[in-house]
Amino acid sequence: MKKIGLILLIGLLTSCVKKTEFIPNENLIEFHRQTIMDMDELVDSGEENYQNLNLEKFNLKTDTIRFENDFIYISYLSIVNACGQYAGDIEIKNDSIYLKLVDTVGIACTSQRVDRLKFKIKNSENKKYGIKKW
Repeated sequence: MKKIGLILLIGLLTSCVKKTEFIPNENLIEFHRQTIMDMDELVDSGEENYQNLNLEKFNLKTDTIRFENDFIYISYLSIVNACGQYAGDIEIKNDSIYLKLVDTVGIACTSQRVDRLKFKIKNSENKKYGIKKW
């Protein structure tokens, strides 16, 4: 009887986790996310490092934007919710590409982490877009 109750409880808890399904922009070829450090490590590395990750602009020391052939490669560090599961997306408006991070489970907690986010974007016209974090 205890096993049945435990199974029902687990089923109830897992059914409450809402996954967001979305279709990324057709020009987003690849997205990868890798956890680099937790917030304790970031805080120990100094206030300046924390402030640099909160900027809307890209950091020339840690971030990369490359336009090569028919693709744009972007890699940058970002502070994210430690309980989130993320997927990437983009929005193209005029001469700008907005990089989006979509939380697919919608679980929030008070802890944070630093992730490296990598985007590979199709750029058949070899256009020099402005790239913005969103």
